[in-house]
Amino acid sequence: PACSPACVYGSCVNGSCVCWAGVSGTSCDTVPSPGSGNTPSACNQRVGINLAGISDWARGWAFVDVFKASRAWIPQTFLSGGPWSTGVPISLINRTDGPGGRTAVGYPAVLAPLQKVSTLVERDLQAHAPGGVYSVLYDGKGSLELGMSDVKDVAYLVPGYIPVTFYPSTDFNNGLLVQIERTDPQDPIRNIRVIMPGYEQAAVWGDQPFHPAFLEFLRPFGVLRFMDWMHSNAEALPKEWD
Repeated sequence: PACSPACVYGSCVNGSCVCWAGVSGTSCDTVPSPGSGNTPSACNQRVGINLAGISDWARGWAFVDVFKASRAWIPQTFLSGGPWSTGVPISLINRTDGPGGRTAVGYPAVLAPLQKVSTLVERDLQAHAPGGVYSVLYDGKGSLELGMSDVKDVAYLVPGYIPVTFYPSTDFNNGLLVQIERTDPQDPIRNIRVIMPGYEQAAVWGDQPFHPAFLEFLRPFGVLRFMDWMHSNAEALPKEWD
């Protein structure tokens, strides 16, 4: 049976919430503050842990901005009946001295005729993510569209801010599709953020990029291994690091 209310920071097992480490409450909705006594106050220097890689299908809540885990841009077309990916190269910004500066790197500089580009976040998580109103923020001029079956409402209020009502599910077309349909080469759409409910202010001001449940889970460990975060097993390793 499903848990009611739904488990926030835990898993539903036989109709009851089983909370993750350090979390409490009937619906696993209480995350302890540092030093509260619910987690070790000092790291165990002898125990380390690997961090799972960052991807849109990863179930670990590393960031309050879930767009940080989005996949590479997918080239698509406005033509009806077109494939999921056209394979047409995307002209991506790779310089920091152009419009938008560093925040524009990796975003489309210009779209080809009839081209649009998409990416996915919160995909195939088996509903293992919080539901509610996510705040989609972006800089630049153009047209940003949001969709998939888990999106229940989209409010296009003002440029740069789109509240999205999103409830993750196990539906085939689950997740959140973020699609750039138009972008201004002189002021391209860039710096997209998709903020979990309740963390808008912290994410906007940069005070809290990491999810509190993620930090609490890591608190007991003295060593963190970032191999998969840094793609150190990739075939083409970067020659320089920023």
